This record gives sequence, C-alpha cells and structure tokens, in this order.
Amino acid sequence: MVFSHFGEGEYEKSEMIIQGLLGINDTAVSSSIPSTRATTKQRTAETYLGYQRAKYFVSPEAGPRTEETIYSIPEDLASGQWGLEGRWIQNAKDVESQGPGALEILFRAEKIYLVMEPVEGETYSEIRVTVNGEPANTPDMVDGKFICDESRLYQLFDQREAVEGIIRIETSGPVRFFAFTFG
Repeated sequence: MVFSHFGEGEYEKSEMIIQGLLGINDTAVSSSIPSTRATTKQRTAETYLGYQRAKYFVSPEAGPRTEETIYSIPEDLASGQWGLEGRWIQNAKDVESQGPGALEILFRAEKIYLVMEPVEGETYSEIRVTVNGEPANTPDMVDGKFICDESRLYQLFDQREAVEGIIRIETSGPVRFFAFTFG
C-alpha cells in the first residue's frame, strides 16, 4: 500500500500520488481538481457515529460506552451536533439501538445520506425520518418512512438548495447507524 486516506479531503495529494504511480509527470496535468458540483457554504461535515471517530456527540450521557445506555437528546443542538434518545450501545464504528430510539442532528445540506443496517438476527427495522418536524421524501422513502432491511447507504433528505434544520431519525427496533454524509 502506497497511500491511505478515509473520508473527505486530501484530494490534491491523492491525485498527485495516483499521477506518480501512473508515471504522469506532465505539467499539463492539473495539480488541483476543480469541483464538479456547486458548493454549499458551511455544509455539515461527514459525521461518524462510533466512538473511535465520533465528534459533536452531545447527549448528556455521551462517552465511549460499549454497554447499553439510556440516552437523551439536549433541547438545543449547535450546527453539526447530534444526540441519541432511548437505549443504545455506542460501538467503535457504529451506534446500535436496543429497541425504539431516535437520533437527531442539526445540519446544513441539500442532501443527507446515512449508512445503516439491521442488527444481526433481526430481519428489519422500520425507520421514520422528519426534517424540522415534517416527513422527508427521497427515492428511499415515502412520507418519511422506510424499512431498513439491508446494510447500505440510505438517502434521508433531498433538496435543490441547502437547508439548515434538525433531522430526526426514529427506529422501531434494533438497527445500526454508522456515518452521515452531507451533500
């Protein structure tokens, strides 16, 4: 392995390493990569939920807990902050609901995605998603509801322009949430 990087960022360094491995040293090749999408000012950063990489987890009970804990969501969240409600386990790479529960995050984005999966031994979990109290609609859900029945990236929010608000994800039973990405 020559280079490793996870998540967003380090685009120029990644491009330079790829060019070097391909033997491309031509100055005609750009050292900067122009964005192909419109930028969103102060878009919420990629957010990991497991304790190894979690940031901005503000439930009063927050902390690396590998045992079941009853969490509560603070009334006032700042941008990018998130909290849990109900019985959850915060594992190294994910948070796992132990029954009905909720996660809220204050975001700024046009699109929101979440990697999630049903807990082993469970067939599915019904998920309800609201943004600022209104049901969300995306290709993955109708009227803010869908079934999490496989491990994958789910689209939770889809708008043409950036919106700031609180997304609330409620689960009917055991499910794992790994990471949010915002577009």
